[in-house]
Amino acid sequence: MNFVLDMEQSIAAAKFDKEHWHLDKEHGAISGGLTYSFTNTSLGQVAKVHCSICDTELDLTDYYSW
Repeated sequence: MNFVLDMEQSIAAAKFDKEHWHLDKEHGAISGGLTYSFTNTSLGQVAKVHCSICDTELDLTDYYSW
């Protein structure tokens, strides 16, 4: 199964990634500070990105397209 972000979601995710690059914190062995999650619902797909270092989450879902 493939999960794809559209252009607006990709831009928002890249901005979130840049804002949450914590230089003073450990990012793990593979710099895995961000987790992307995709949840399929009966209406559409929910896409979120979560920063495990500062415990902040951004909902990337385009609810208007549902």
